[in-house]
Amino acid sequence: MVRSSLMALISHARAETGRDHASGQVVDEPRTGSWLGATAYLILLDQIGKCLKPASKPNPAGPSSVERALQMWSDRSRDEQRALFALRNALAHDFCLFNFNQNHPDYQHRFALDTHPARLIASPPERWTGGYASTGNDTTVVSLRVLGDVVEAIVAALKREALSGNVEITLGGGAAELVRRYGIVHAA
Repeated sequence: MVRSSLMALISHARAETGRDHASGQVVDEPRTGSWLGATAYLILLDQIGKCLKPASKPNPAGPSSVERALQMWSDRSRDEQRALFALRNALAHDFCLFNFNQNHPDYQHRFALDTHPARLIASPPERWTGGYASTGNDTTVVSLRVLGDVVEAIVAALKREALSGNVEITLGGGAAELVRRYGIVHAA
C-alpha cells in the first residue's frame, strides 16, 4: 500500500498537537505546544511549497519552500515567513531553538515557543546577533498553537482548491515525481 507523506505528516502533526484526526480542530489544548508536532507542521509547509500551488497563481518566488507555501496559501507577512523558515531549520536540523545564519540575518533567530492563542509571532525589539549566551531582548516568540492553526488553514485551502481542480504540481517531473518522491510504501 502506498500512502502520501503529505497525508502522513498531517496525521502525525494532528496526533502530536492534540487535534482531531479528521478535522484538525484542537481537542486537547495542552498538547498544542508539542515541538514534534510543530516540526511536522513545518515539514508539511516545506513539502507543500516544493510541490503544490494554486493553479490561478504564478510560480512563487520565495527563496525557501516554507516561504513559498506561506506566500501561496496564506497572508502571512514576509517577516513571519522568514521566521517560520528559520524555526523549521532550527527544529528540523538540530531540534533546538537557535537558527544561526550570519550570511542572511533575516533568518537568524533565537526562539522561545509558547501556545499563546492570539498571535503567531512576537518579534523582539533587537535582532539576535548569534551569541548563544545572549540574555538580551532578542528572542522571537512563536505560538505553536497558532502555527498549527495557520498550517491547518493552509491544508483546508489546499483541499478546497484540489477538489475544484485548481491545484498544480510544481515539481519538474509532475505527478510521477510527486508519487516517487513522496509516496510511502507500507508493508501489509
